[in-house]
Amino acid sequence: MSTLSWEALLDCMKTTLKTHCDTRWSSGRQAVTALQKNLPSVHKVLEHMTDRANKWTADAAFGAMILLRHIDDKFLCLLEMWSEVLVKLVRKVKKMAGEMAEYEAHLICAGKSFELECLKVYDR
Repeated sequence: MSTLSWEALLDCMKTTLKTHCDTRWSSGRQAVTALQKNLPSVHKVLEHMTDRANKWTADAAFGAMILLRHIDDKFLCLLEMWSEVLVKLVRKVKKMAGEMAEYEAHLICAGKSFELECLKVYDR
């Protein structure tokens, strides 16, 4: 997508659409949520871009037309499904991270206790 096309999309939305990071689930959730919330605006800009009277390049108009063709019922259902899945997944990952931090803290404390016991035995 050209810089001009990207700027047109940004001008019509309150939330920035951005690519997500493959290694962070929360990034995917944010990208899906941003698209979900701004889909009417995105659709409007893409339609505007297909109109050659608006001075878009042929490549930009063609790219917008292809994207519009893919925004169908299947796309909307998948967008909704991924939204729900990613919200639950991010919650679970955060919960697991908290549990892991608690477990690691327990291991550190257990290690310190062991070190203290070793010192007591050594001091005798």
